[in-house]
Amino acid sequence: MNGTPADGYEFYDHENEKTQGTVHLFVAKDTGFPLRIEMVDPRGAGVLHLTYAPIPGPAHPAHPP
Repeated sequence: MNGTPADGYEFYDHENEKTQGTVHLFVAKDTGFPLRIEMVDPRGAGVLHLTYAPIPGPAHPAHPP
């Protein structure tokens, strides 16, 4: 993705046993952070793209207490 090595995952959004669309998740291989999420409308009406900006420095995620 834009020069960043990434892994891609595909899964489906279901509601009441009916597919609401296909979801693609792209995750950076080096950091594990999401790069992009895409959701495709099953009727072909459109695609939603959420592209994440690069994190400007090292991330230090914390687990909740």
